[in-house]
Amino acid sequence: MTQTIQGFSVQAKCLDQDGKPWHLPKGDDTAEKGERVTLHITARLLNSSQPSTDLAMIECEILSGFTPVTDSLDALVAGGLVTLYDIDETDQLNQRLDLYLREVGSTPTEIAFQIECKHAVHDLEPSTIELSDSYDPDSSVSTMYPRGKE
Repeated sequence: MTQTIQGFSVQAKCLDQDGKPWHLPKGDDTAEKGERVTLHITARLLNSSQPSTDLAMIECEILSGFTPVTDSLDALVAGGLVTLYDIDETDQLNQRLDLYLREVGSTPTEIAFQIECKHAVHDLEPSTIELSDSYDPDSSVSTMYPRGKE
């Protein structure tokens, strides 16, 4: 799903361990404990007089029962795409992840990390991803992930 507003665009998709699209379980289907999903986020700046924005932030609600895989987040920091990340673990079933990006420009910035199911969950609902300029939080855009099977 893609959302565009105030010069930003953000897209998100989930892939299973075989690289195929991962959708929300339906009916009696369950996200099983130990299941890993790769969350791909694409962020870019649109229609701006600036070539890029300094220090953008992505706030990512983690799917219920899932937790970010820190090794994959550490790899983003080591690769220079992300300056730092913060996992809010106040609620173990509904965690939030903040990713701080050096910049977002007109060339798409691709970020991918894994989340792992820690508790079997029925009736999962999509979660929200929000992209904003750290210096102008009012200029944010959000999208939902993942989509259900069509």
